Amino acid sequence: TIFTYPLLFVFHMPSRISEPYIEIFEQPRQRGMRFRYKCEGRSAGSIPGEHSTDNNKTFPSIQVILLLSISYQCLYLHCAVAVLSLVQ
Repeated sequence: TIFTYPLLFVFHMPSRISEPYIEIFEQPRQRGMRFRYKCEGRSAGSIPGEHSTDNNKTFPSIQVILLLSISYQCLYLHCAVAVLSLVQ
């Protein structure tokens, strides 16, 4: 006799307990870029980070933080988009 049982999978899934926030790891370098006219196009190059050197190039960086707790629930995937505006 063959018995078949339904398989039950229970996962520990994170649930959000705080609103997401941004942590800035590296700011853009002061005076690293200058104002550019539209006619100059997009060939302005990258934006260097404040700790960038000739031998070790770094770039502005952020991290999106979301504090989680563990609970039993369904899996939901969420994407985040960071929109940055560089102004002085």
